[in-house]
Amino acid sequence: MLRIALPQEYQLTILPPQNAAQYLLTPTDKKQFVIIDEFLTLEILAKAGLNFTSVNIGNTKFEETKTEYAPSVYLSQREAALARDLRYKGVQLDIRQVPASHAAKLQL
Repeated sequence: MLRIALPQEYQLTILPPQNAAQYLLTPTDKKQFVIIDEFLTLEILAKAGLNFTSVNIGNTKFEETKTEYAPSVYLSQREAALARDLRYKGVQLDIRQVPASHAAKLQL
């Protein structure tokens, strides 16, 4: 399923967050496309030293305690706070259900 979400020109590598941070911090001249299954994983990666220029948010899990920000985008209070913090740091936050779809700005 992840292969479908990834543009063809990218290699698929599946790693736990701590290993992913180390892998992604290794210098490369290639663009990196990261898919995570939990929004709060961004916090782990950021604390490990990764700097994001943009984050695409899509298909987050519905839960009663989460707020709907767009169709298929639900964030908890903690996740919304993280999103606001990322935006404050200059990270572009977009909403897309699949990478090829048109991006909409996340309104918090």
